[in-house]
Amino acid sequence: MHRALLLTIYLNEGFEAGETEFLYQQRKIAPRTGSLLIAPGGFTHTHRGNRPLGGHKYIATSWVLYQRAEQLYGSAR
Repeated sequence: MHRALLLTIYLNEGFEAGETEFLYQQRKIAPRTGSLLIAPGGFTHTHRGNRPLGGHKYIATSWVLYQRAEQLYGSAR
């Protein structure tokens, strides 16, 4: 496990369902345009993106890592 934090920005809304669902917390986060979701990156916050009904869901997502990417994956030479 090398991810410390999950970051997700919701870029649109206007559809049914499409929540980000956290398994162990039994919580669903509904997308709202411009909102930022920050969550721990470990197994305790296992999550999934549910499919939207009647539209497309667009997100921008990233992670904060414990180590630099070059240490984990090597350089791109």
